[in-house]
Amino acid sequence: MKFLFWSAFLLLLVNLVASLVVREMRVHSLLRRESSFSKTPPVTVKGNAFFTGEKRFYIRGMDYQPGGPSDLTDAIADPALCSRDISKFRALGISTIRIYTVGNSKSHDECMRLLAEAGI
Repeated sequence: MKFLFWSAFLLLLVNLVASLVVREMRVHSLLRRESSFSKTPPVTVKGNAFFTGEKRFYIRGMDYQPGGPSDLTDAIADPALCSRDISKFRALGISTIRIYTVGNSKSHDECMRLLAEAGI
């Protein structure tokens, strides 16, 4: 019985590590494409604060899931949806958004470009 428990636990742990590695690879892939969105300065940490260059960066964010939590659409794969909402983000002073659902087989380049141009 103990053997089955530890085997299942080890299998779960291996799957978790594998999914984290895949996620990290996707992040690195997105970072390599960063040059196309270079208008957005990198955010760095100095002491206990965030900075963009020498200017202090304050996170003013929100969760972005048009349609609510039950609508699992990829919000940043639809340029029409992004462009509609980005002007509202700017009016609210939003600097950061959290995306819940991202389809890795879809292109996000247009929405990411629009967000970068808006400073988000």
